[in-house]
Amino acid sequence: MSDAPSKSSGVMRHTWIVAALTMVSRVLGLLRDTVMAFFFGASTTPAMSAFAVAFKIPNLFRRLLGEGALSAAFIPVLSEYLENDDPDGARRLICVVVTAQIALMAALVAIGEAILITWLGFSHDPQTQLVLQLAAIMLPFLLTACLLAMLMAILNAHRHFAIPAASPVVLNVVIITFIVALGPVFGPTPQHRIFSAAMAVLCAGLVQIAMHLPTLNRLGVRPRWVWDLAHPGLRRVVAAWLPMVFGLGVMQLNVLADSLIAWNLDTPVGGGLLFGHAYPMAAGAPGVLYYAQRLYQLPLGVFAIALSTVVFVEFSRQAARGDREGLAATLGRGLRMLLFICVPSAVGLVVLGEPTVRLLLERGRFAVDDTTRVSWTLVFYAVGVPAFALQTMLVRAFYAMKDTKTPVRTGVWMVALNLPLNVALIFLMRHEAGLALATSICSALQVAWLLRILHNRLGAFGGRTLAISAAKTTVASAVMGTACWFTLRLMQQIWPVAGATLAVKAAHVFISIFVAIAAFALSARLLGMSELSEMLHRGRRD
Repeated sequence: MSDAPSKSSGVMRHTWIVAALTMVSRVLGLLRDTVMAFFFGASTTPAMSAFAVAFKIPNLFRRLLGEGALSAAFIPVLSEYLENDDPDGARRLICVVVTAQIALMAALVAIGEAILITWLGFSHDPQTQLVLQLAAIMLPFLLTACLLAMLMAILNAHRHFAIPAASPVVLNVVIITFIVALGPVFGPTPQHRIFSAAMAVLCAGLVQIAMHLPTLNRLGVRPRWVWDLAHPGLRRVVAAWLPMVFGLGVMQLNVLADSLIAWNLDTPVGGGLLFGHAYPMAAGAPGVLYYAQRLYQLPLGVFAIALSTVVFVEFSRQAARGDREGLAATLGRGLRMLLFICVPSAVGLVVLGEPTVRLLLERGRFAVDDTTRVSWTLVFYAVGVPAFALQTMLVRAFYAMKDTKTPVRTGVWMVALNLPLNVALIFLMRHEAGLALATSICSALQVAWLLRILHNRLGAFGGRTLAISAAKTTVASAVMGTACWFTLRLMQQIWPVAGATLAVKAAHVFISIFVAIAAFALSARLLGMSELSEMLHRGRRD
């Protein structure tokens, strides 16, 4: 199509806006994790494990009912209204969907609070009580987070990406402020102070919603209460949403199962109800998984999720116009860019995982043993980073084409594989890293399956170009990883790790990163790769 170069440039421009704001958020997120590690550790107190498990409850429902499913079902329908130049119809659709969403979320929160309070009344275990208390405080975050996801989707559909990308900054700032400034108000111990983090999550959701309202108002979008269950647009959204809920529900149950397995391992002598006392797992498994997940999600959030978010809007509009050729070209370009970023990121996390954890987290109540456990778990999440990134984009391509069943079907099969794989790898590895490796394996298998299906439907979508680019990226990443590894070992010989100051730890990491980036860029140039120039808006058509 004649306008492909300008659209590609627009996609990359929006991607860089989202990526830059996400980078700010992720840096603050690392600072937040550093603060939490200092005050709560990973295995030295039960506070961090309790928070990690309690936060899973509203977070899983947020992914299931908010940004994960409802927004994915909503954007293609809204995009059709916008492409057909029907702003009044689009505004009414927004009001109807937001109204139905608030009513559903409020009912779920009320039911959930009743269950948690009743359970709390019958529980006599202090650790379980702490989890239930934190969950009860944070459960209303489900309502605010789901509404926030809808407001973000509305702005994204109108090609406004900055405010939604900036909203996570607020969450991190509020949590840091509450823990540092208000933490002592809740009590002197970590088990008391952790309540400041829970209250911060609740308050941050309200602030995030408020920051979206002025931009929506400028667009003429003023959500109001419109109860119309017979609205055809709402019915289309629900029809697309229900299969996603089923598929995501199964997958989120799998995520919850991971947390419950980790919770059962969270004893000093054994695995509790699940594994008995013969299983040699140290305490703090939920906290270890939490920190490892936060670190591997850094490259995903900074570029992969940013690109997928922007491209999903283009997918939806191209699908609404019936432009399958354009959709295939956008998909091929997006996959190449994701691999170009995520393969070297995965190699970097594997090589620099331990020194990064040592630099960011090892202080206060976060012990040396915690560093070893988190960094080892991070390695096995890192190997799955390219698959996690591709999975996000491929699933959104199906959603844009209004095919919600295929991702559900493949997801269900992966969940069926992941559960026994979790248990098997934990027994084989004797470590939380077994959960991470199982997740990475299943994501890679699902990506291969989805690629095959899309190839049959859309054609090659740059198949030969994509394969050559992936091979070159792998070679450049291998060169980068080797250079990074030797640089790190040299740094550690010059400035030993034992007794190292913060400046020395930072030198180990940042000098190695600088050498790694230089080695990758030089290798990519020698291999004749165009992806770097394309990322900088100088790309050519495929």
